[in-house]
Amino acid sequence: MMSIKQINEFEKEQSSELTANEVLPDRELQAKRYNKLICAMQLWNVVHEKSRIIFRSGGEIKTVDTPIWFVSEKYVCINAGVTVLVSCILDVIF
Repeated sequence: MMSIKQINEFEKEQSSELTANEVLPDRELQAKRYNKLICAMQLWNVVHEKSRIIFRSGGEIKTVDTPIWFVSEKYVCINAGVTVLVSCILDVIF
């Protein structure tokens, strides 16, 4: 069983550890993740509420509480202009 490591700050250098390998097995789960990312972005833009992103990085599952500024098909822009690959994100909690 994998443990989840809480990180408080997502450094720009850490984003290079993320790989483009898709972590969700089917398209329905991927579509749900994308919709959750859009909702989380809207939540930040309207009421400035941070969301929790759970993602895989360097073989570990990690989590970070962050504002989601922008979402594209491949990337999510979080705090301080750092981008995270959508394909690395397991879940979004808001």
